[in-house]
Amino acid sequence: FLHEYIKRHVIGAALVAYLDKDTGKVGIRKSIIKDVSINRRRPGEGLIDPDFYTILIKRNSKKSIALISFACHPTILGPSNRYLSADYPGVLNKMVEKLGNLHSMFFNGACGDINPLTPTTTIDDRYKRGVGSFEEVEWLGKILAYEAIKNILLIKNFNLSLKGLTSHIEVETLLPSSVENEKIKLEELKNNIIVCYHKKI
Repeated sequence: FLHEYIKRHVIGAALVAYLDKDTGKVGIRKSIIKDVSINRRRPGEGLIDPDFYTILIKRNSKKSIALISFACHPTILGPSNRYLSADYPGVLNKMVEKLGNLHSMFFNGACGDINPLTPTTTIDDRYKRGVGSFEEVEWLGKILAYEAIKNILLIKNFNLSLKGLTSHIEVETLLPSSVENEKIKLEELKNNIIVCYHKKI
């Protein structure tokens, strides 16, 4: 059911976008956002990317579009959350659309080992997931939304030109494995661990 639901909505979104074409101009602004992300492997010294990009597509006769990019995993809620959620990008998009009266789309940057640094994030237990709250989702979403609106209002140069490149690739689809096969693989992995352990001794 979920597969069909997603497929229909992706195709529908592409069709709506195609029918909503318009001419316009494009501007961009980059700013810096600190204190909201952390390198989960090397906190305090590992690399993060504080660059925050806002691209404004100002259309001639239709609503403008904001394309927003920031490098941070949307993992505030974690696997303990049982709701379908867009995490902080969902709040970001909704607020930008409301405050700016335009369409908004979020693109995740090269987030690698970069996690959200929320008020309840502890440096000693930064890998622990599922402790984030919807309040913290709102917290980070609002911070990024306000920054995006600021950038949108400060964009003055609309001489940016966009180019696209497409290519066709074929990817082999793997069928789901059976429970029996997975049990066999699990036993093989257990045996390999035991063998390696004995060799190490």
